[in-house]
Amino acid sequence: MHGSDTLCPFTPKKRKESDMDMDKLQSRKVMREMRKYIRWAIPVMLALVFDLWLTAGANAINVRNPYVQDATPGSVDVMWGNSSAAGILYWGTSPGSYTNTVASTSFADTAGDYVHTARIDGLAPSQTVYYYVDSGSEVIGRNDASYHATAAPSGNAAFRFAAYGDSRIAKKLVNGVYVPDYDVWCHADVVNRMAGRNPRLVLHVGDMVDLGNVWEYNDYYFAPAAPLVKNTPFYTAIGNHELYSDPHARNYRDMYGLPTNSADGTEDYYSFDYGCVHFTALDSEMLSCGTAGHIDAARAADMKEWLEADLAATDKPWKAVFFHRPTTFSCVSAAWKSLFEQYGVDIVFQGHTHLFQHYVRNGVNYVITGGGGAELDRNAPGGGSGSYFKDWHFCMIDASIYGLDVKVYGIDSDDDLRHSFYIEGEPIPEPGCAIMLLSGLVLLLFVWRRRSRYPRKDTG
Repeated sequence: MHGSDTLCPFTPKKRKESDMDMDKLQSRKVMREMRKYIRWAIPVMLALVFDLWLTAGANAINVRNPYVQDATPGSVDVMWGNSSAAGILYWGTSPGSYTNTVASTSFADTAGDYVHTARIDGLAPSQTVYYYVDSGSEVIGRNDASYHATAAPSGNAAFRFAAYGDSRIAKKLVNGVYVPDYDVWCHADVVNRMAGRNPRLVLHVGDMVDLGNVWEYNDYYFAPAAPLVKNTPFYTAIGNHELYSDPHARNYRDMYGLPTNSADGTEDYYSFDYGCVHFTALDSEMLSCGTAGHIDAARAADMKEWLEADLAATDKPWKAVFFHRPTTFSCVSAAWKSLFEQYGVDIVFQGHTHLFQHYVRNGVNYVITGGGGAELDRNAPGGGSGSYFKDWHFCMIDASIYGLDVKVYGIDSDDDLRHSFYIEGEPIPEPGCAIMLLSGLVLLLFVWRRRSRYPRKDTG
């Protein structure tokens, strides 16, 4: 017998069972190691995901600083643009004391960033509050008193507003082609001069940008207007330049939070009340002489019908209308001038022509205010006689129940007054005069009744 036969401790069958036991032991060891690594890896992976989320928020890009929109006697909207979809607005009654929070609503614009809107609600008329915003990037406006919003006044309160237009970047002629003139940056100068006079709201009569791209709104409009839009609502009208690359005005509608009381529910035209003035914004570019791709005869007819009802319904002391293409264009004049005269419109602000002009037709004051920053016109204005000049400028209007005091300023200095006129309101008795008149009537009634009760005796 061979010693190997006697030394072999296991039979082949037992050797096989032993191998299986060893495999089970090895598998259990591997599983124990895997569970150990999994217990270690899960927290690490969660921490990594959380860190990536934080990093994504920290790297969010702010593309439009906050700007105030649509002030009513009880609320104000604040908008901004960011690459993050989430945002929060904090507000309170004083800088540094932000006791209220509002999560923004947002949607993606055509550039892939997000348009944020947050409403500050529950305000008293003319109440001012302070705010800041946070969208996961830098916090904007905290402890800065210039970031504030004011609710509209109630009743027929007096207030100041501004009007201007055609603020798009200037152009110059190079080899027969108009190209942006980056040496002329007048929009920022116009805004800074305007801000120094503290208007409660601003009207813009159109041509804010050159072609209607989102990046142009960001760089050519909101950036230079930042000192004023962060605390003052701007109400805008569509110009032809907003439509060249965006004929259906999607970018325009995305950028602003304007009233939607038009016949079709869009922001292309609308109206609102503020203090003693009823404002109506119109879309001249859908008329037959407007911008290709945006012209729409059916919508224009609906707008005209809406305009007549809007002007007929208001009982405000003053009616102001604003739009882009002036009534020197025959299609604009034919569409609206008779309604302005029939319903007593007091003042009409227009643009498109890059200069200032004021003239009166059948009791309506027409103002062309196209000096917001674009290259100035070389040709004389249309519209017949009237005051005009060619320079960058803005209009500042003090409105009260007694009148509209209109002053037009250039940008060469703080006191660069170029033109002024006054529209007088209907005579309204002073409160003191009314009291004196009533007192006199009461005294006369008392004397008459006394004489009736105690007739004069005949002494003859």
